[in-house]
Amino acid sequence: MREAAALLLGSHDFAGFQSKKGRETTVRTVHQCKIEDAADGLMIAMEGNGFMRHMCRILAGTLLEVGCGIREPSQIKVI
Repeated sequence: MREAAALLLGSHDFAGFQSKKGRETTVRTVHQCKIEDAADGLMIAMEGNGFMRHMCRILAGTLLEVGCGIREPSQIKVI
């Protein structure tokens, strides 16, 4: 999961991680994406210059899919 989270850092087109189409631009910059163990599970913290509606939820779900072995970390680049 941390490997996949590192691939999210920087400026990218996050069109595949939006819940609603039709935005003028889907390029966003993610400055930080941390995954930490918590007492009752995991904590995923993201920091960026702006997020689209449900973008963080979709990113967190995708990172969990990586952690569960459903996706490979490299798939983050092509979503």
